[in-house]
Order: sequence, then structure tokens, then C-alpha cells
Amino acid sequence: MQSATNAVLEDVRIGDMGDEDDFSSQLCASLKRTLNGKTYFSDPGESKDPIAHELPIRLQARHLTWRGSTGEEKKFGADIVLVLDIALPDYKTTKGLLIQTKHLEKGQSFSATEFNRLHRQCQDMLLITPASFVLVYSDAGIAAYSATALNSSQRPDPTIIPTYDLHWLYHDFAICWLGDVRLRATDRKSLLRVMDQYAIPDGLLVKASKAEVREESRG
Repeated sequence: MQSATNAVLEDVRIGDMGDEDDFSSQLCASLKRTLNGKTYFSDPGESKDPIAHELPIRLQARHLTWRGSTGEEKKFGADIVLVLDIALPDYKTTKGLLIQTKHLEKGQSFSATEFNRLHRQCQDMLLITPASFVLVYSDAGIAAYSATALNSSQRPDPTIIPTYDLHWLYHDFAICWLGDVRLRATDRKSLLRVMDQYAIPDGLLVKASKAEVREESRG
């Protein structure tokens, strides 16, 4: 997955890339082209039959629509939905991530308008799943951020926020440390179903704020 992302990033560096919409579409295509259609094998051990040890792995990746009043990005906040199907002999799962992509060159900050829009997009993604991330790309590379962290930040400079190394993001997604098992398909109906399931009628609100500490004398 890292090599697929690097291929798209190289197009960014040479100027063979349009806007964020183009980046998202090409990233989806590159990820699927790199991962799908490959054969993975485990250690055959005593068995000599390689078919018994074939490890089918399939990645669904879709760039969400944004045009018009029914654009999916407006509703879900994401540009990309990734769903990974893993079917190992003793390990089977299907789970997904939501991703928003942003273009921001090194040393720059988001405008107030774009930063507010990013906040709304993060909030929309987080209404569906906590497994939501933002990929900020530039000629210098790609930085991955938790949507929760970006939504919490009050400064338009994302470099003050710890990033999720892209290699480890993909790694943790592959080994199932990341990913929402309710995201099982990339179609609009599946996303709406997860959004409905995540609606919580009751909850606990915990607030944290600065408090003034007064030292009182004890007579």
C-alpha cells in the first residue's frame, strides 16, 4: 500500500495531478491495482499444496461523489472509503476506514474558511466511525492525522498535531489494529446504515477546561 501511495505522490511532485478530487481518485485506483489480484502465501509447513495456503486479501476503495446536492462528501465528510477483506485460515475479518484528503504545501496553514470546513468534515466522518483519518499531501510527502485530533485542534497549522506515520497506518490497518468492522462495503447504503447504527440516544459528556487555582491561607 505504501508503494501505491508513493506512485501517486510522485505524480504530485512532477505536477501531473489536478486537485484533491483527482488525488483521491488516483489513490483509490493505485491502492486497488497494487494490492488486488496478487497471491499471498503462508508458510506451507508440512503441506506441499500451496493452494491450501493461499491468503486471499481484497481491498475495496472508492472515491465518494461530491457534486450536486446529493454529493456523498457533503453528507459523510470523507473523500475515500477503504474496506479490507482478509480471509486467512484462522483469521477472517472485513473492516474499513474513512479518509478525507487535503492539499497543503509545507510551511503553509489552512485558511480560516478551509479550516472550518475541515472541522465539519471531521465531525461528519466521526459521526459514522472513529476510524476516520485525514491525509494532508504536498510535494514534500503525505502526513496522516486522526480526524479526532484535527477536529480538536483550534489552530489551522496541522504540523502542531502528532501525525500517524503512513507506513504504520497501513500496517495497523492490515493487521487489524485499526478499522471499523461495521464498515463492510463502500456503497452509499452501507455508509448510511453504519451512520444509523452509530446514533447514540444517551451518553456521558465530560468537559475539561482551565481552572483558576487560588491559594488560601489557613489561619
